Amino acid sequence: MEQHFVEEDYYKEWFDLEEINQYNAIEAPRGHSKSEMFTVWVTIYFSVYDIHHEQIVSSVSGDQTNELFDRIKFFFYVSPYLTQQFKPEGADKNVSLSSWNSKKIVLKNDAIVHARSIAGKWRGLHVDRIVCDDIITEDSTLSDKQTINKFYSAVFNCSTAKKGKITVIGTPLRFSDILFDLKSNKQFNFKAYPAILDFETKKVLSPKRRSFEELLRIKDTIGSLRFQCEYMLNPIDDQSSIFKREWLLRARSDSIDLIRNRQDLKRYGFNVTLLTCGADFAFSERKNANYSVFLTLARLHDGRFVLCNYFRAQGLTGQQQVDKLRELHAIYDYDIMALEENSIMAISKDLQSLGLPIKLLRTGSRDTDNSISKTNAILRMTTWFENNQIIIPYGSDEAKERYEILEQEFRSFALEDGKIIEIGVHPDIPIAFVYAGESAKKVSQAAGFVTSIVR
Repeated sequence: MEQHFVEEDYYKEWFDLEEINQYNAIEAPRGHSKSEMFTVWVTIYFSVYDIHHEQIVSSVSGDQTNELFDRIKFFFYVSPYLTQQFKPEGADKNVSLSSWNSKKIVLKNDAIVHARSIAGKWRGLHVDRIVCDDIITEDSTLSDKQTINKFYSAVFNCSTAKKGKITVIGTPLRFSDILFDLKSNKQFNFKAYPAILDFETKKVLSPKRRSFEELLRIKDTIGSLRFQCEYMLNPIDDQSSIFKREWLLRARSDSIDLIRNRQDLKRYGFNVTLLTCGADFAFSERKNANYSVFLTLARLHDGRFVLCNYFRAQGLTGQQQVDKLRELHAIYDYDIMALEENSIMAISKDLQSLGLPIKLLRTGSRDTDNSISKTNAILRMTTWFENNQIIIPYGSDEAKERYEILEQEFRSFALEDGKIIEIGVHPDIPIAFVYAGESAKKVSQAAGFVTSIVR
């Protein structure tokens, strides 16, 4: 928990923003103590001096919110002044009291701080100050649109009764981030603090942390696009993304709902020549693990594809993912179920005994008779969208919500120095789409359990 304290010149400006403005939206780069300042120290200051009697700290997930909340409580354990004057009797990091727990702390002066993730329950809280810290990240369980809706419908309403303050801070990942929405909201004071303030004079935001030369070395290490996003606060735009938003929007069909079985395809009058499932397995049971995605893709007689539906979940065991393959095949009766060979090596023998139409795709650095280049496969996928070969259901609220998540992941791809990079979110849905799409092309049976892609 201990961190080296670095006093920054911009801390005074940040504190003044909190005191002067009712609503703030602040962009700041990675590693420049925005969370420490706004979420931890300012929250403690306002509590101790009871300037804002009741506050809420919030982040993208329960784990991230708890980490910030634990950081606040940490100072009440280690500071003699805070311990003696404000920490309630018996409060300890290993003890849960009604006045001191993972969701709420009540100080001796009766000041209250609540902890709520952005996706958590907010109803019934009416507070004097809210700080939302990185509520859209790679670990978001809500789409950006859902997060923005939650902010205005629930979070914002928690401050109105007391005319409370709201501060939203973060490093924007994409232009659909809530910070760009608040930038255009006249109620909010918006300010951005990029890591490099002036390239000509080599002026940086925090010379005590990193010099201009050190920041350029970081740029060389992580690449220009990622540096622009994480340090200069310029996310991937439509020019940088290899999947143009125009193509994705054009693929939407308001007349089609999510297709949940083969019968739905017939009901819409689609002449289907092949029905495939692309499965991107993720072997981690951590809450913030990558998503396992099972995507259903129908190839039509005219060469177009219908992205019927997809299932995604975090923290699934290997057996749960195998069970999901069985469950989906019972519903869709797939012609092909495509998985990537290396990702399921540990359970490949179990899969062979399932009696499912499984085809394993072998990925490599280049396209060969026995393997596909994932980079080339993704670029091929862009041409399907550019040439208007993809149909995506958009005819219900659920279909719209699924599309929002899908668009975020597809637009996280950018091309830099001939390599595809991912910024902002891990693209599990597009990878499952690649497997389904590649397997839907002409295939021939290779030796063993592997299918080679024929061109």
